[in-house]
Formats: sequence, C-alpha cells, structure tokens
Amino acid sequence: MMPTKQTLAAGVAALLTLGAAGVAQGATPAASTAGKKLFIATCGSCHAFKPANTKGKLAPDLTSSHQGLASIVNQITYGGDGMPGFKALGKTKINQIATYFWIQTGKSAGGGDD
Repeated sequence: MMPTKQTLAAGVAALLTLGAAGVAQGATPAASTAGKKLFIATCGSCHAFKPANTKGKLAPDLTSSHQGLASIVNQITYGGDGMPGFKALGKTKINQIATYFWIQTGKSAGGGDD
C-alpha cells in the first residue's frame, strides 16, 4: 500500500524535527541509550518516570513533566526545590540525561525549549 501525501509529509516533518533536535543536542541512538542509563542510575531512585521504568517515590513523578530543554539542563546541573545539583556529572552526561528526558516527554516534537 502506498503512503498518502499527508502520511509522508507528517513523517518528513517528524524526522526533520527529531533531526534538528539531535543535531542541536548531539542526540544519537547511542546518546539516547546513554541518557536513559544515566537517568536510571542518577535519577531513578528518587523519581518515577514511566519511559525509563523507574519507580522512585522520594521526589515528583516526572512522567507528565513539561519543561524546556534549557530548564531540564539547569535543574539537573544546579538542583532546586529540594533536589541536589549534579554539576559533578559534567556537561556531557547532563546533556545526555536532559536530551533523553526531553525527547521522552515529547519536547522534540512539540517545541517547549526555553
């Protein structure tokens, strides 16, 4: 069955959006895998997050989070609202966690960067 023009247009738009996010943030399949592993190891004991299958109960469930990428990076780096900062992880790991989280919460497809 041949895809319709609308289906093709939607697919191309999604790829361009993800591609732009990937280029801007270094998101590759390997970086996404690393980001997920880092999220589980660093964040999962406190935060529940369905895409990572974490069930932490010490801090808010992040499954319905709606933050821009810059806010996520800032929160991970400096903490706040009872969360410690994780600046010691370094920029690369923080960006991997933030990009993974941002993509999983649909920000790459819906904007939301601040």
